[in-house]
Amino acid sequence: MEKRSKRVIKYGLHSFLTAIAVTGIFIILYAFMGRYTQRWDLTENKRFSLSDQTKKVLKDLKKKVEIYAFWQTGTPKYMQVEELLKEYASASPYIKYEMIDPEKNPSRALQMGISEYGTTVFKCGERRKDVYEREVFSYSYFSRSSEFRGEEAFTSAIIEVTSEKKKKIYFLTGHGEKDLYDNGKDGYSNIRDYLEKEGFEVATWNILEKGKLPEDAELLILAGPKYDLLEKEKEMLFKFIEEDKGNLLIMIDPGVKPGIKSLLEKLGIGVKDGMIIDMMAAMLGDAGSPLPEYLHHPITQDLMKQRSSCILCGATALEKKGGIGDIFLQSRASSWLEKDYRSYKVKFDKGRDEKGPLPLGIAMVKDDTRIVVYGDSDFPSNSWISREGTTIQGNLDLFLNTIDWLTEQEKKISIRPRVAQMRPFYPSKKEARFIYITSIFVVPLIIVLTGTFVWWKRRAL
Repeated sequence: MEKRSKRVIKYGLHSFLTAIAVTGIFIILYAFMGRYTQRWDLTENKRFSLSDQTKKVLKDLKKKVEIYAFWQTGTPKYMQVEELLKEYASASPYIKYEMIDPEKNPSRALQMGISEYGTTVFKCGERRKDVYEREVFSYSYFSRSSEFRGEEAFTSAIIEVTSEKKKKIYFLTGHGEKDLYDNGKDGYSNIRDYLEKEGFEVATWNILEKGKLPEDAELLILAGPKYDLLEKEKEMLFKFIEEDKGNLLIMIDPGVKPGIKSLLEKLGIGVKDGMIIDMMAAMLGDAGSPLPEYLHHPITQDLMKQRSSCILCGATALEKKGGIGDIFLQSRASSWLEKDYRSYKVKFDKGRDEKGPLPLGIAMVKDDTRIVVYGDSDFPSNSWISREGTTIQGNLDLFLNTIDWLTEQEKKISIRPRVAQMRPFYPSKKEARFIYITSIFVVPLIIVLTGTFVWWKRRAL
């Protein structure tokens, strides 16, 4: 009996000391984790991580931004917005936010002029920007799910309230160029929206109607002209570059007109006759939509790091005529320049067609002027920025990075926020039965068996 009592005391003391040790370890771990926090985001599209662009914007922030989020407490949307704003606040000491339920605090909502749930107010000094729920959550009819665009909307609002002066971009018109206000698949309405969110002022300009070029242009864009430039227009554009030190983006397609071709040659860039065919792209369904390779340049550096692919559509090849300029985008070795691209039978003809890789994007700096030329004008169009409700991130980032480089805003060059989709889980009958059996029978059975085993082992001591 005495021997059994000693054994009970021994194991009891051992259990007590073990419990004390485990508790101590947990206290130390808790204190350590409180001081050194580390998170891993394993969600699709890095849903709970800030994008490179947002990190850069917050890092460069030197003004206090106050954020007032009026959302209904306890809802999934409230929690998602709050989680995102926590990330913003932890990334910059200049961000201060407050979550307010307009139902519980109507006087505060009235004071700030809030008339609907889901309004998030951004304030910096006297400047204010209201972001509404429809801008943060949008329903996609393609994926049948709600898309969370909070980071895109919030970062855009921060840029808007903290920007000193908007840089002005003009898209040239009068030659059948891409239309900024066209919502169709070939239009540029989506890219116009993105440029405005990035803090640019965007407008169109017809040289022949105005008789001159805009005096306040930070950048001129000639996007996919179908008709040729007049001699007078070419002279004005060349003067804009050489004398006014203006920046220029030209995007052309196969069959470029002679006047545009001669302007480019004057700038030191040649245009080859033909269309790029890529057999690697053919495996994905369209040999005329090449998957280009990036070369080292500020425009493409982040795209290379993130391995973010872009897709062109019906592109032509360029070439450097002078000593200046950098090729930053080229077709793959699996491609060639098809001379007879209007034919139904497309194949490589040795001695006639030209084997890849071939230049598709060239950037140059002449004195204080920056120029970029692309052999494709379709990649930033509506159907190539967003397809079936999904953003083609590489195309979007490539175009916006080009604009940032041309307007000398290299710090903004980055990977933009990705759209997070909220996908409700609707199990099939088989899946529902498995979940039911597992939760009602299997899990409790495992607990009972584990408890029985522990009891039996302790009884045997």
